Amino acid sequence: MQISIILTNLRGNTKILLDDEKKSCTVNGEEKNVNVDKVASRLLRIVSSWEDSYINPLIIDGLTYEVKIIKDGKTYTYYGSNEFPKNFHQFTALINEVMND
Repeated sequence: MQISIILTNLRGNTKILLDDEKKSCTVNGEEKNVNVDKVASRLLRIVSSWEDSYINPLIIDGLTYEVKIIKDGKTYTYYGSNEFPKNFHQFTALINEVMND
């Protein structure tokens, strides 16, 4: 399974890649020492209740995000622009843990 997470805000882009076959995680091309299986499992639990997209057309600048999961030959994509699922705080907490390891 491969997971790609792209976050865009006024400060720029952050790209996180998880590959459970290679047991690797990179943030903006830099290797991170994280438990890939644990991170992937937590992420899958978080996004399991998400809709495909969350968009607030009334806000022009802000945060956009895309989570793309390639699992068993299928691609699942979740996208948002200034609108968030109820458990988005769990997602951002996980991202912060990965980025700060």
